[in-house]
Amino acid sequence: MTANCLFKNHLLLKKHKQKIRTGKIKMPCTFPKQRPCTQSPLSDAQWRGFFQSGFCIVKGLLLISEVAKIRDSLHKLLDQAKMLAAQQPPKFGGAVYHQGAKFVIRNNDQSQLERLDRVCGCGSADNILLNASRHRKLLSAFHDLLLSDCFEQLICQFHAKMPGDNVSFRPHRDIEFRLRTDPQWQDINHWGSYVVAVMAIDRAESENGGLYLAPGSHKHVQLKNLKPAHNHFNPEWGIHALCPTLEPGDTLFIHPYLVHWSNSNTSNHPRFSLLSGMSSLGANHMLYPGDCTNEIISSRL
Repeated sequence: MTANCLFKNHLLLKKHKQKIRTGKIKMPCTFPKQRPCTQSPLSDAQWRGFFQSGFCIVKGLLLISEVAKIRDSLHKLLDQAKMLAAQQPPKFGGAVYHQGAKFVIRNNDQSQLERLDRVCGCGSADNILLNASRHRKLLSAFHDLLLSDCFEQLICQFHAKMPGDNVSFRPHRDIEFRLRTDPQWQDINHWGSYVVAVMAIDRAESENGGLYLAPGSHKHVQLKNLKPAHNHFNPEWGIHALCPTLEPGDTLFIHPYLVHWSNSNTSNHPRFSLLSGMSSLGANHMLYPGDCTNEIISSRL
């Protein structure tokens, strides 16, 4: 390269830097403008980790006494699922609505419960679960991650993951389900507009069907013509995937674009978890299963 070309490049670079300093060119932001809640359970590192890696974990967000009450309520839901299964024909597989909640079950040939995939809107059937899904610490975290004081509750869900039930979840992004439910979904806050909190009620690890996370897989995602992650699985996701061990009371917050999955429970212990999912106001336009969903929640409660 000639000296003249080098000089011209130097001048162009100097002008470019000057435009950045004067605000004529905006550099892309790695993080949104933070709106910290005074009672947030998130540290600054956890908040940044959510946007940088696609998830963050808050250890001990729920007290052990709170976890015990939630576990008792979830066992009652499991008993209700067994009762509902007995009322269905052999080999039944599908949804049954009970007490305002949607039980997704599968029977064996004796009309006995073979597996409980999930209970959507489980807070409708049990007030303890509803209150847990709107725990004050959760709401403070949602405030920080959704960048808003108010949000819409879309998910209040029980995942049982019993030993040998063969329940697994293939690689996916939660935004895939948001778009499937609502094709008109909008990213209102421009940072995903949805967060799900996975509260560990039992110890969660790889052996009992714990979640695998692909750090950074939430970046550079375009909603238009988004392809299912399981059909377009990047081998790098599997190489760098993490399966964090969660103790009872720990809570995992997941970005809606992060690829994650879980295998079936091959241990001798259940892996109960309670999920609470909130969206930015105006992002969703559809009704979700359960009488307790689609309510506007304030972090100031």
